[in-house]
Amino acid sequence: MKTKPLYFDDAYLRRVKAKVLKVVERGFIPDQTIFFGKSCGVKPDTGWVRFGSTEHKVNGTRNEDGAIVHLLDSGCDMNVGDGVELILDWEPRYRMMRLHTTLHIISALIWQEYGALVTGSDITPAKAKIDFDFDRSLTEEELEVLRSNVQDIIDKDVSTSTETMSLDEAVSTPGIIRTKRNVLPKGLKTVRIVKIGDIDRQADGGLHVRSTKELGTFRILKHKNKGRGIRRIEVDLVP
Repeated sequence: MKTKPLYFDDAYLRRVKAKVLKVVERGFIPDQTIFFGKSCGVKPDTGWVRFGSTEHKVNGTRNEDGAIVHLLDSGCDMNVGDGVELILDWEPRYRMMRLHTTLHIISALIWQEYGALVTGSDITPAKAKIDFDFDRSLTEEELEVLRSNVQDIIDKDVSTSTETMSLDEAVSTPGIIRTKRNVLPKGLKTVRIVKIGDIDRQADGGLHVRSTKELGTFRILKHKNKGRGIRRIEVDLVP
């Protein structure tokens, strides 16, 4: 039993019809979905499911070997084979897509300038955090150069795209896997690569905007020492 993830083909879908494959306690498994689960540091999507004359809140999803369970705030009288409509809470999703693309730009610039690997990230609709394996804090001057360079890329209206690569090629290509710890799922044969023009090219399983022009104004909120050689940068976008 598998659920087709439509968001990899079109991350801008906001609603879609689906068929119920299985009903579980406080949830169900549809044949296809637009709800992205927790991955790549991104919080899971929320929204609603319409079934008949009723509407239920979808609080997130859970992946079970390719079957994506949609978690509801209450029970629902669905049956296998029933048709439903999935409706995404779009504004939080879109904010996280924009911030995710922004973090890729930051990681590319940090990698190119300092060779520092990413040790973790966290993305919410409000702000994003990215951690690097780096033995010192960046100076105020370096942070301003980073801010300015990120904004220049945003203003250039650079397109994003995806491609696939064999696992062996991805592992052997410098810079493709930009994390200190290998977080690729076990058993993977091909790797999804996200590209931002000629600025960034790295393995990633998340969702991104079509162009950097959608990102707006970039701000660095904080830069802090997390200990053990880890430096964190917190950022947001306006609007």
